[in-house]
Amino acid sequence: MVAPPTGLPVRLLLQRLDAERPASAHLDLACGTDVAGVRARHERLGAVLVAEQPHWTVMRDPTGGTYCLTGRDPQTGGLPGPS
Repeated sequence: MVAPPTGLPVRLLLQRLDAERPASAHLDLACGTDVAGVRARHERLGAVLVAEQPHWTVMRDPTGGTYCLTGRDPQTGGLPGPS
């Protein structure tokens, strides 16, 4: 595993999906423990909920683009620990 330095403002996640499809990309925004609060602010700005998963929330922005809100720590990029 490659661990980037703490505080790096941009992180890239590359993943192989099971489905055959063209390459694509979207933003994942690390929200820390307040995904619900961030989601509410984004909805007030015109975004809409697409789907909720255990570790991320899929949103659609007012122009139709999709992005995800995650519970990752914004400083470290790490997943939250057990509660």
